[in-house]
Amino acid sequence: GTSVLPYQSGMVTTARRFSFQYGFTEITARVTAGAGLWPTLWLLPIDGSWPPEVDFMEAYGGDPSRLLLTYHRNGLGPSQEQAAINLPGGISRWHTYGLDWRQDSLVWYVDGKPRFRVVGDSPNQPMYLLANLAVSGASGRGPNRTTPAVGTMEISKVEVWV
Repeated sequence: GTSVLPYQSGMVTTARRFSFQYGFTEITARVTAGAGLWPTLWLLPIDGSWPPEVDFMEAYGGDPSRLLLTYHRNGLGPSQEQAAINLPGGISRWHTYGLDWRQDSLVWYVDGKPRFRVVGDSPNQPMYLLANLAVSGASGRGPNRTTPAVGTMEISKVEVWV
């Protein structure tokens, strides 16, 4: 049967409006923390294929000081490269998340500092940006009675240099 849950997720994207292949992307954002909230800033291919996917900010709102930086790759090697790093102050504070995407490397930045690097491989096709705050029970991390009734992802800046 179908379940109706009292939650809505939101997303903005540049799909069908803006894409790029290689460049530097920077987004300044803050997000409501809370169990079941799942914010992500990411890139997907314009042709609808998957992988690749590059998550340059991903967190589980119930663990707001743990930031995931991930490259879901296609082709040879492991299916993903990922770093889990500590985010001082957590996702509820303003932070700047960046990604330097080159033909043979990806470098993730948090507040202007390089935090993770994949060398020798990167997506080689045009991609578009997504910013979303999902509500999810992924990995047993669903909403509970402590989850705020309203969550937001506020974005003060999006810049892409190609």
